Parts: sequence; C-alpha cells; structure tokens
Amino acid sequence: LALLLPGCTNNNGAAGFGRGPSADASSEGSAGSDAGIDLTGLGSLDSDNDGKSDLDEIRDGGDPNNPFDGPDIDGDGLLNGVDPDVDGDGILNAYDPDIDGDGKLNRFDIDRDGDGLNNAVDPDSDGDGILNFLDNDDDADQQDDASNDDGTGECDTEVGQNGEEVLPLQCGPCADHNPRPLPAECFDCVEPTSESTLCLVDTDGDGKANIIDSDIDGDGVPNSRDSDNDGDGVFNGGDLDIDGDGNPNATDLDADGDGIPNLLDNDVDGDGVPNGLDNDVDGDGLPNGIDFDVDGDGLLNKIDLNVDGDEFINRDDPDVDGDGLLNGNDNDIDGDGVANGNDDDADGDGVKNKDDGDVDGDGIHNGLDDDVDGDGLDNGEDPDIDGDGLLNGVDPNMNGDLEDNDVDPDMDGDGVDNQDDDDMDGDGIPNDVDPDMDGDGIANPNDNDPDGP
Repeated sequence: LALLLPGCTNNNGAAGFGRGPSADASSEGSAGSDAGIDLTGLGSLDSDNDGKSDLDEIRDGGDPNNPFDGPDIDGDGLLNGVDPDVDGDGILNAYDPDIDGDGKLNRFDIDRDGDGLNNAVDPDSDGDGILNFLDNDDDADQQDDASNDDGTGECDTEVGQNGEEVLPLQCGPCADHNPRPLPAECFDCVEPTSESTLCLVDTDGDGKANIIDSDIDGDGVPNSRDSDNDGDGVFNGGDLDIDGDGNPNATDLDADGDGIPNLLDNDVDGDGVPNGLDNDVDGDGLPNGIDFDVDGDGLLNKIDLNVDGDEFINRDDPDVDGDGLLNGNDNDIDGDGVANGNDDDADGDGVKNKDDGDVDGDGIHNGLDDDVDGDGLDNGEDPDIDGDGLLNGVDPNMNGDLEDNDVDPDMDGDGVDNQDDDDMDGDGIPNDVDPDMDGDGIANPNDNDPDGP
C-alpha cells in the first residue's frame, strides 16, 4: 500500500495511509450497493454534462449534479486537459483567475485546470498549452513566477481569497488544502520548487516521492533495471503509470522514473524492449502507429527528428514511426497523422519533399523509386509524383531526382523512357492531346524540343 509523504492525509482525514472512500469503488456493484443508493442506470447518465457518468461520480465521491468536478467541465466536447477555456467562461485559461470555475482561485486549487492531475505532477498546470518549465506564469496569477520568490528560501505570503495576506497553498497541510497564516505551520516549503512538496505518492515510504526516487518500490532493484518499477504487480510494459507518480505515462516526461528523460532514454517505458523494437515506445497504451508522440518526449511526431526514440534519426531510420511498417510500405511514414501524399515532409527528416533526394525515406533514391512520395500511387499514376505540392504539369523536376525535366530521360519516373511514354510528363493528359507534352511550361508549337530529352 502506497504511503503519502509527511503532512499528507487520505480522504478520510487520517494521516499516512490509504486512498479514502473511493478505494473500494473499482468493482461493479448492484443496485443499492453504495450506501443504499440505487445505482441502476446511472452508468449511462451524466446529469451535469461534465463528461463523467453519474455512477462514476458517486463512486468517486463526487457530485453528479456538479458540473465542475468532471473531465469536461464546460461540456464542449474537449476534455479539460486539452481545453483552452476549461470552464467555458470566455476567458482563456492563461488569463483566468479560476481556470476550472470551481470557486477556488488558482493559487489555492490543487488541480487548477481540472484535468485530474495535481499541479505538482501536471506538466502544464494552468492548461494554457505551455509546459510549466517553459511557462513564466504557470499558475496563471498574472505574475511572473520569478517574482513570487524573494530569494530567502522561505514561503512568501500571497493575497488570499478575501484580500488577506496568507501563505501559499503549498505550505498548508494537505488535509484541507487551505493556506495557513503562521510560518510555524508551513512545512517543507522551499522556493522556488515548493509545489514539489504537495501530497505526492511515496510507494516505498522512504520519504522520497516516486518522482525523485531511484528505487520506487524499495525492492533493491533500481528503476532502470526493474521490470515493475512501482511494484504494483503490473509489468512496466503494460502499466499506464509505470513509476506510480500519479502522472500517466502519456504526459510523463520520464515515464519509467529512471532519471533519464524520455527524450534521451533508449527504453522509455522500462519494459526491457529497446525503443526501436517496442510497438508502444512510451507505454501510454497507444500503439506507435496511432500515437502522435511515439516516444513520449513532449515533441509531436510532426516536429520530432527521431519519432520513435531509437538509435536512428528519421533520416536514417527504415521505420521512422516505429509502427512495424517499413517506410516504403507505410502510408504515414512519420506518424504525424498526415498521409504521405499530403505531407510536405513525408519522412519527417526535416527536409521538405521538394528538396529531399529520398522523399519517402525508403533508402531508394527518388530517381530509382517507383513511388517517390510513398503515397501508394505508382509514379505513372500520381499527379504529384514527388509530393512537393506542385502538380507534375507545372513541376520543373516532377520526380524529385537530380535532373530537371528538360534533361531527364524519364521525367515522370515511371520506368518508361520519355520517347516511349504516352504521357511523358505524368500529368494525366496523353501526349497527343497535351499542349505541353514535356511539362516544361513552353507550349509545344513554341518548344524547340516538345517531346523532351
């Protein structure tokens, strides 16, 4: 059973152990099994339209008629964690003094943006789309975070709900999350990282929160070599919170808690399978082929030059997105959700298709590749052979090889030499009715060499 750090309590108010009244709510009960409440049909109801069923709210100790305690507070279809205006009041989260609209000012709210992650473990605690370590106002109080630290190492006072001077939330006992007016009641508050002392999980009870513990479950095996880091009986490869820190792998920048950020970790989820061979690199439950951040490094695949976090950067990787399909057979090579035929950098190597000698990253140079842009259409049937956004008829180098059309003996790269090709420029118009058969921009009557090289 996990321990809480000193000063923390469970939901019953007792110090140290347990999870409170919702601990036994995981099993499906019959009508009347929860304190005499008839639960029949509540699983399909969401009375307050907050994205959480009445049944789940009752079992989790929530209020099925309170729209401010669910995963979609304003009912707009966007979960709180990705909603730029969580409470739907027209004020963007970054400027809203009460982001989730629960009546608590952000500085006194342990989960400002209502996404289910306590601020201390939430990589974007104010839900403004800017990660905390890049955000100079991560509590959306309209004050630069640096100005909240006077450099003394002790807790600075802040303005309270009613304008009074109080100590910040981090200095209050976790039992009620209220600020305390006396410095003597302030515990473990060291600026500027005081939020790290909120009620964090400490699985092995050694006084170190899981997020900073090199042996989370205290079994003597360091996290970097442990097949079940948090000792919950679920092997790392199948555990959606590998290090048991309360931050799911999907948003945890060090998913396995080994002290190596996902960005630099060759086994992100600590399952013993190197990233390049792992079908769910970051252990977030999404197979690589449908995961927009395959390696969980915080960089979307679209801008990540090593999508699957293996030893090969995209340019040199035969399977860029680690989905098990080699680039030449993958209709979304870089796993960014944009099909190759519509992607201006199909292989995600940072080189735009128009300048890329191997557009689809299959190891075959464009001039020798029968499907240059990897869109599934053979060059002879593809209206934009090299996927550069220019249709063949107006593209001076339609197959993206080293030779422009006017000197290329097979300008459309279909394997048929121009003189034997009935549609030499691959524009879909047969040569005998094409006003510019070689696609050089000069009409046939004015072209000294209308049928190309």
